[in-house]
Amino acid sequence: FLKAGDPYKLPISIDQMFIQSRKDFIFKWAQVLEDKKGFIPLENSTKAYLGDKNKLLTRFRGNYENKLSYGFILEKDEGEKFISDTINHGLDYITAHVYLKDYSTLLKEVAIGDFSFSLGQGLISHNGFGASKSAWTTDIKKGGRVFRPYNSVNENSYYRGFATTVRFLNAEWSFFFS
Repeated sequence: FLKAGDPYKLPISIDQMFIQSRKDFIFKWAQVLEDKKGFIPLENSTKAYLGDKNKLLTRFRGNYENKLSYGFILEKDEGEKFISDTINHGLDYITAHVYLKDYSTLLKEVAIGDFSFSLGQGLISHNGFGASKSAWTTDIKKGGRVFRPYNSVNENSYYRGFATTVRFLNAEWSFFFS
């Protein structure tokens, strides 16, 4: 059989990828039974921490094969007020992302929201896990995707904005804004 067309173009639309994707929803609640120092009232009957002992985590994640990833994480640490006047409404960590990979020959990857990236063998930036050893000097090259969706509860080591890698003029060009 002979097939003509774009070999990188997925045979499924983006909205169908969202519909057919695997979805996970996690809600986690934790509370330490012993009183920590900040929760014990002081002599003037005030507590050092403004919030309660509850630690909350909500995570939603969806993915279609390795082509589409999307999700969000909401987290409240113990001792923080759940309902407050801040912009996060009592959640100290909010993250969200949408990531599309290998959708066409021109568009290699797009990340919107929170992402990490690795460029320049780690000299420019490297957020991935890089534990490899070799006796050969030619085997130390770091590879893999330039941009990755960030869906960790670690509250640092990520960028928030827009990132893309396009294929153009027999080269790959990566751009990001954060």
